[in-house]
Amino acid sequence: MTLPKCQHKGCREASVCYLPEKKLYLCQYHRFSQYPNEDSVPLVDDVLIETDLKAIEICRKDFLAYTQMLNEGRIPPGEDDLSTTVRVEFQHISDELKEARETRKYYKSHELLDKTLKIKNILQQDSLYVEHLVTRAWNQSLSIIKGESLKSSELVEMELKDKYDAIFDTISKKFREFRHGIKQRHQQEIEDFKSKLALEKSIAESLNTELEDQSERHTEELKASEQEKENLKADYDNIKQGLISKLNLSECSDLTLFYKITTGEDEQIGPEAELTLNLNNPKHMEFLTSLNKRMPDIDVLNLDNIPLNCQEVKTFLSTHFPNKVRFLDFNYDSPLSSCVSFYLEELVEVSKRVTGVLYIYNFEVSQDQLVALFSANRHTEYFGFPECKLSLSSVPDFGGTLAGSTMQRLDLEGCGGSSYGDWGNNESHFENLIAGLSKEEDFRKNLKEIGMIKCGMEKNVVEKILADHDFGHVEIWTYSK
Repeated sequence: MTLPKCQHKGCREASVCYLPEKKLYLCQYHRFSQYPNEDSVPLVDDVLIETDLKAIEICRKDFLAYTQMLNEGRIPPGEDDLSTTVRVEFQHISDELKEARETRKYYKSHELLDKTLKIKNILQQDSLYVEHLVTRAWNQSLSIIKGESLKSSELVEMELKDKYDAIFDTISKKFREFRHGIKQRHQQEIEDFKSKLALEKSIAESLNTELEDQSERHTEELKASEQEKENLKADYDNIKQGLISKLNLSECSDLTLFYKITTGEDEQIGPEAELTLNLNNPKHMEFLTSLNKRMPDIDVLNLDNIPLNCQEVKTFLSTHFPNKVRFLDFNYDSPLSSCVSFYLEELVEVSKRVTGVLYIYNFEVSQDQLVALFSANRHTEYFGFPECKLSLSSVPDFGGTLAGSTMQRLDLEGCGGSSYGDWGNNESHFENLIAGLSKEEDFRKNLKEIGMIKCGMEKNVVEKILADHDFGHVEIWTYSK
């Protein structure tokens, strides 16, 4: 007989008992470790099941013979109440026995036997049933052993009782022996399990001690490695500083070498070169802050991602910015920032050194700052505030600061976007700027192009505003709403 598997999650052992309350088959370990206080029914082996079933079958056959006599009229009608009652009980037992065999519910056999014993006790108290058994025993004896003296009804009754009692005693004894054996095996397995746990605990403690020792050794090795790394870095820094001290950073070749040492990038620096310093890159920031002299002239300089209120950047702009730059991008690729006031004075001074193009990106710019920066860049060819949020709720007063302006292109890309000036819904803001600039005659005459990409305004609206303020000759450059 193959016992069902333990139904505890992950267990593959055979079950030894059934818990009716939980409706679970469990192995010995999970029975006592998970449900120590639950009642359980032990599972029996084939021999005990067969013994139980044989006892049930004997009682059943006797009762069938008894009911047959009722059906043949050998027992007076009206005295078969016992037959009606017990027939129903035996039918229930028969159905349960069939179900137990089909579903392999092994623990059911002794429950069915208990029910059969109750029926047996009822039958033995009924005189008709006892008399029937006596008669049946006589008939069987006469047919098998001729000439044998008839046994008295009392002797037959005693023999039958002894027969059944012997069967039930055997069943009870085997069941007790089985249960005792199970209990002993359970106890032994529990002791074995405890021993196994103690051994595993000992092994775990030993492993833990070894791991702690290894961890301490690793920590010491790591400290030594970190110290060695720091020593190597110090040596490298000393060598680098020694080399840098010998460089003349105002010379293009030396500055190019210095840039490669600090950033690891190979870029030429000179009057015809383009250099991008992304100031959220620590190596680029190190290059900027290590300068001790003004940079040589350069064609294009991109200062991207300007940090908020950074004194090092402020110092670079005031003391180390080149004397001449043709094209300057300031704060490209940065989130919108409100720190233009921190750099305003330096930006005004730097503008004097930019000969061709200066674009200031991603700042919130007040009217006073707007006027100051326009004025400082009146000599540049191209100027603008791409992606800036300009304060234009009123007409700015430039007060003649743009006299002598040679500016040919004004770039306002993104200034009218929905997250900035929202000029699509606030056309007056753009018109205020144009109205203020129109009062500056040199600026109005020399301006040829205006960049309006992503400003949220229809082109015909922009053209009308420009025409209304004497800028009808200005071309709207690469227009995109």
